[in-house]
Amino acid sequence: GLTPDLVRKRVAARYPEATPLPDRPALDALLAAHGLVYLADLGEGEYARPGQHAATSMTVVVPLHAKTVPGPQERRSPEAQRAAAFQDQLDRGIAAGRFRVVQVRADVAGLATDLLATSLKTTAVSLDRLLTDAIRRRAKELGVEWANIEAADRAGSTGPDWPLLLDLVGPATEQVVDELLARRNGTLLLAWPGALARYGLAAALARIVQGAERGDAPPVLLIVPSHADGTAPSINGRLPVPVPLPSQRLVMPDAWLANAHRAAESSP
Repeated sequence: GLTPDLVRKRVAARYPEATPLPDRPALDALLAAHGLVYLADLGEGEYARPGQHAATSMTVVVPLHAKTVPGPQERRSPEAQRAAAFQDQLDRGIAAGRFRVVQVRADVAGLATDLLATSLKTTAVSLDRLLTDAIRRRAKELGVEWANIEAADRAGSTGPDWPLLLDLVGPATEQVVDELLARRNGTLLLAWPGALARYGLAAALARIVQGAERGDAPPVLLIVPSHADGTAPSINGRLPVPVPLPSQRLVMPDAWLANAHRAAESSP
């Protein structure tokens, strides 16, 4: 088994840039996703996998009757099991009140966003739209014509006015992040984050992640369209999402989109 202190030390040694792990009971929810359960009567209180420790003379064994009818989990198809596992990870992440990045296939990103919003009974927030609106307000305050903003954006990072555009984008982005972190009405579902990559807003992304991880913001789910190649989450392939822990990264299976786990639960 592993004591809570030992778990925190090992993770900190392996991922020095990561946010420190929380104390119990929040730590219990994080490790439960990896099959580890806190056993208060094991040593001084340790995490272990159920059934990991052999029975001793002090162990009371309750005889089990052989099941003749398969349970719901056994009746599920592999697709339904994958969908249910994703739903469980999703629920645990929200319950822990932390940051999770949800990787979805790029060609179904819109559908995935809508279904997640429906499942969580919330409305997805488009980061692209928030940033565009904030940049527009900032330009108006400074008396900058919107046509000039669009021209600088079209010219891209090699254009002569790109540094001036970034000077305007920076404060606008800080305002958006401040407003997001101040929200307290349930899970924050963030979608369409392409502008973060276009303008190189790594610091703003880190603030969102750290705010949720520290508990300074509501639970955050960031939807990132990705290729189905198992690579680490990266916005538009240019801006890595800082999630060093495996539990922070969720990959949405096609079966969840098809609602396979719910169909299996309703089957006789």
